[in-house]
Amino acid sequence: MDTFNFPSQMLDTAVQFMSAARQCGKVNGQDVSGEWLPYPQVVNFAFAAEIALKALHVVHLGKPMRGHDLEALCNALPPEVTARVCGPDMNQLMFGERLHAVRDAFEVWRYAYEKDSIGISVDFLARLAQSAIDTLMADRKAMFGV
Repeated sequence: MDTFNFPSQMLDTAVQFMSAARQCGKVNGQDVSGEWLPYPQVVNFAFAAEIALKALHVVHLGKPMRGHDLEALCNALPPEVTARVCGPDMNQLMFGERLHAVRDAFEVWRYAYEKDSIGISVDFLARLAQSAIDTLMADRKAMFGV
């Protein structure tokens, strides 16, 4: 697959999963739909983040990394890219701790019914997905002019 289109297709897919997650209910404590659907929301935010991080691998390292572990995907990026995903309003230590806590969200939350109890910072996961998408959009524009 051509490296120009592949990150763009990945970006489009990540944006669609991000949109689906937002339609599942609460984002940053505010209702955005009539009913909060936490399980599909978490899975969709996690998948949006995963796809955007993998696309950043394509842009910066030449190929996507495999797996669903958000922490591993983030940590395998060049440090300057990870810092941009982290954003200026959160220190690296706090980002690392929160990232560790959501690292397996895609796998765990698909099977939430198997757990006695489960918890996650939906707001951080949403922020991670959006930040990865924003970083990808900026890098794609800088590298490819689109």
